[in-house]
Amino acid sequence: MAGQRLRQEPTLFERIQNDQHEAGWSKWGPFVKESDWTLARWVVYSGTTQKDADKLLELEVVSYYTKPSFHNMRSLLKNIDRLPQGPEWSCEMFEVVGNELGDNGQPKIEKLELWKRDPVKCVKELIGNPMFKSYMTYAPYRAYENEDGSNRCWDEMATANWWWDMQNSEDLPDNATIAPVMLATDKTQLTTFSGDKQAWPIYLTIGNIDKAIPGINGVEMSCADGWVRHVFPILAAYIADFPEQCLVACCRESRCPQCLVESNQRGSPTWSVLRDHRDTVKILHEQAKGLNPRKFEDQGLRPVRPFWDNLPHANIFLCFTPDILHQLHKGVFKDHLVTWSTRAARATTSAGEIDRRFKAMPRHPTLRHFKKGISAVSQWTGNEYKNMEKVFVGILTGAADEKVVRVARAVVDFIMFARFEMHTEETLERMDKAWSVFHEYKDIFRKLEIRTDFNIPKIHSMIHYVSAIRTHGTLDGYNTEAPERLHIDFAKLAYRSSNKRNYSEQMAKWMARQDAIRRYDMYLRWLNGLNIGERVGEANGGSGESETMDVRNTDMKGSDDKGREERGHGDNAKDMMVVDEGPSSYTLAKNPGYGHMTVDDIVNKFDAPDFERHLQAFLISNSLPIPRFYNTLFPVYKRFTIKLAPLPQVSDLTCLKDTVRTILPEPAQGRREPVPAQFDTVLAVEKRDRIDQNVSHDIKRLLKDISVAQVRTIFQLPLEFRSFKKTLAYVEWFTPLQRIDPVSGMYKIRRSTHMHRPRASIIPLDQILQSCHLIPMFGPQVGRDWTPENALQMADTFYLNTDLRIRDFYLLRYTSCQ
Repeated sequence: MAGQRLRQEPTLFERIQNDQHEAGWSKWGPFVKESDWTLARWVVYSGTTQKDADKLLELEVVSYYTKPSFHNMRSLLKNIDRLPQGPEWSCEMFEVVGNELGDNGQPKIEKLELWKRDPVKCVKELIGNPMFKSYMTYAPYRAYENEDGSNRCWDEMATANWWWDMQNSEDLPDNATIAPVMLATDKTQLTTFSGDKQAWPIYLTIGNIDKAIPGINGVEMSCADGWVRHVFPILAAYIADFPEQCLVACCRESRCPQCLVESNQRGSPTWSVLRDHRDTVKILHEQAKGLNPRKFEDQGLRPVRPFWDNLPHANIFLCFTPDILHQLHKGVFKDHLVTWSTRAARATTSAGEIDRRFKAMPRHPTLRHFKKGISAVSQWTGNEYKNMEKVFVGILTGAADEKVVRVARAVVDFIMFARFEMHTEETLERMDKAWSVFHEYKDIFRKLEIRTDFNIPKIHSMIHYVSAIRTHGTLDGYNTEAPERLHIDFAKLAYRSSNKRNYSEQMAKWMARQDAIRRYDMYLRWLNGLNIGERVGEANGGSGESETMDVRNTDMKGSDDKGREERGHGDNAKDMMVVDEGPSSYTLAKNPGYGHMTVDDIVNKFDAPDFERHLQAFLISNSLPIPRFYNTLFPVYKRFTIKLAPLPQVSDLTCLKDTVRTILPEPAQGRREPVPAQFDTVLAVEKRDRIDQNVSHDIKRLLKDISVAQVRTIFQLPLEFRSFKKTLAYVEWFTPLQRIDPVSGMYKIRRSTHMHRPRASIIPLDQILQSCHLIPMFGPQVGRDWTPENALQMADTFYLNTDLRIRDFYLLRYTSCQ
């Protein structure tokens, strides 16, 4: 039986606790008191240099008032070295003979250092960490969306085919517990501005955690739940960019590291035979012996002895996982689609048309505004790629040939599906369909003489995405953005903490100390019964200010809009109240950001001409008295934040806060730029009787009853209406969601009118389900006087943006097309 328990043993942290008890230590270990521990933890985590740490410890506020038991960095580090340590570091030296000749006429020799830890001990450390107990899986399982098992789901590695196939392998005993080893590598530059110091880190984790000889016979390991299991660490996934994949696969970069497709066929949607692990090892051995097998050239191999030739149970070519950042965001989208499509648009529109559309794009808190267009961006990151993807289909519509737009639609569809954190048979079929549509229409670029072929590695890589999800689970667990983040947290910080001489040994020591602090930090959380995300002293929620999302924190990092947020209205995060009424919950400032206003103020300042008439209608429909409006004051708010219901396709909790703003314009003040007005658009249910009380769990059921509205005012009724406590919004409606444009794949809507006036109404906030983003239908050419502030007034027709967030894509693109 997979994951079979053999016997119970004390867990890693229980052993640490027993050792401390025998040594007579308190729970703070070698530190005298809690403040010593927290100070030491901060010093290590902050990356403070030894010189600066010594200065800190000499400060009177530290030395006199805190009185730590250590007085300088050296004594602090001695205490850290007494903490329980992880797998030790060791160094192995190599001499590499180069292909350049030295002054003596002989090939140059370079000495290299390999700093390493025993990978089996690392696996034992991970699988035995009690903090992962609730997040650990020891056997594969199948998940289904429907009770009848008709729509299989893929998310964690344990739900995918690789683990099932390996578990059923004849090479493993029936009671084997598999630890799918996941490696990530990427060369990184240690020096910032000058120098040639480089490192090639290898990061390791195991697939049991939510997202050699020991490998042959297995190893008994004490697991996070206290049970000993017969564990087989098997290489399951190798996360790397394309050049690194080719290096590991021992193939040329003109070929695919996973299959045997010919170089001149990489732009074809035709499947090729996958590379065979054992056959490749045999070919490489024959080549090393000088036999020059024909397959060596036919398969585009390079003469390398791979590290994986004797790895038990592994198939290196199945280990390569898709690289969404470099292959899709940067490669297929930015480097290829954007370049080709922009050239295609120039053939039908004036120069600079694409830039003008980006400049005029209406704002949204989760969308970067390219105020200078995209041609002026000099440094591109994953953030810029993703923000371009959010609006690119709408930007192209009307500016380029319809077939170009269909190609863009297919590419963005494919990327959005690739980012799902849970897939089903149906979503994988749709992802595969997007890939097929791309190939169906891509020849438009040949016709426009922009491309002669599509034999591009990153375009070919798309053919392997769906199969990778079926074998290894969803791709969020294999993104190369994670190792790039680890480069900063470990390799680069470790180098900066060294004295730059004999730095590799100092880096290893620095990482060992970081590891000791992190392990002990988790031990203390375990000791105090805390969750993995909490620290000692934070169990009660910290400052309690996490219930709101201030608009100034919702602009994308690196946005050109920095400094343009509204000012001085006092919706402080700590002064928020949580409202949970009906189908949705939201947070709202306890005190109104715009104070109290009369009806005339609301009508004039918020451009709400029919506010009084619709307020009377609302009061009558709710059997409330109608006051004398001329002197009645209404609390008016700047924004509220909706708490969105989670979707399986996106688990990031930061994506569940959705801010809706009604911001009045502010003039420039000194060096501060003026703040433009901002009245956000939302998805809302117009008729109260259409709301299902379970809408927060199944918004799909309400799609036919949802309409787009622009929020003009957020307010409450005066105190004399104490019996009615709901917060209200004055909204102007758009036409119903009825027609999907077949080219862009987005709903086309217009402003809804009645008697030549905006059709408006007043609704409770809980009828607003989420914010949305509208892309103006620019037509052949955007007006030069269009701006983000007036685009919603200048345009007649709009596209409801399906690509703003994965949530919008799932509800408005995937679900609406089912």
